Amino acid sequence: MRSTLTIGIPVYNENKYIRKTMENLAKIISKIDNQIEIIVVDNYSTDGTREYLKSLDIFPENASLRLILNSKNEGFNFSVDNIINQAKNDYLWIIGGHDQINLEGLKIVLKSLEAKPTYLIGNARIRDETSNSIINESLWGDLESQDFIALDSFFSILGGPCQALSCNIFAVKEVQQSNNPNQLTKNWIFLERILDLLIANEDNLLIKFVDIPIVEMLIETHGWQSTGDLNKDGVVTEYGAFFTVLELTELVYVKFRNRREIIHSYPIWRDFFAIPRILIIAKSKGLPVDLSLVFRAAKAYKRSILFWIIGIPVLIFPISFAKNLLKLKFLVHKTRKLFGIKTF
Repeated sequence: MRSTLTIGIPVYNENKYIRKTMENLAKIISKIDNQIEIIVVDNYSTDGTREYLKSLDIFPENASLRLILNSKNEGFNFSVDNIINQAKNDYLWIIGGHDQINLEGLKIVLKSLEAKPTYLIGNARIRDETSNSIINESLWGDLESQDFIALDSFFSILGGPCQALSCNIFAVKEVQQSNNPNQLTKNWIFLERILDLLIANEDNLLIKFVDIPIVEMLIETHGWQSTGDLNKDGVVTEYGAFFTVLELTELVYVKFRNRREIIHSYPIWRDFFAIPRILIIAKSKGLPVDLSLVFRAAKAYKRSILFWIIGIPVLIFPISFAKNLLKLKFLVHKTRKLFGIKTF
């Protein structure tokens, strides 16, 4: 049986969903011929996740399961890097412990990997935890499957690597060999490593985009996506996409400092309202702001007119200002519709 794909799952306190995720994975792997390696890294869970994983014995013969138990909470990046460094197959697909790969998606991925791409982006359906309903049937809208052999066209159409963890599948051997200890990002090292892979292979690049949703992703109310601070009760204070977007904007500037066409294709610049919306949401959630953060944001978003008109006041004015602006979001939706402004 062919062995090309490793599926990695970083988990932390996923007891609410991990059983469904693993049972689904075992079921769909049993319906294919390929040998699949599965690596699960538990980041010192305390809710029963670890105990469930240690007793797991449901996978078919064409699946090998490796369980790595961190001796303390090392953080999301540590777990993802551990999966990358431990993967034995040619390609790695990392998914969230609460996400569901579908059978058709797995078959399409395996077929697509026969072309030996550098990188593959898959589409996704998005489920919201709060409402337990599908809020987006297609993360990429009506964009059709296609291949890219140049970074310029890849960024122009897709905006770069997908920020959704479970949509990324990449050739792992080169990433393992070029592990950079001086990463620029704090929260999104896996995306930085994918970018480095693409840049290193620019002269012999093949990126495949699959328009069929290959996974159903869950947006958790509280989860590893949160990149805020622990409050006095030990709960993560979540600031929306603020730190995610800020870090990735900074990353693109560094990686492509002399390539304006790629920088200007980054998704944050495609949506006229994106930057003020992100800042308003973060500040309304209590984002602590000091001068260093204001200067950092100004350096990253200096090209945005709305950053200077709305973003700066949002950052420096009291939280009530941001909360009042949130009440006007219906005007943004109407403006998007009127002028056909896309969000990606």
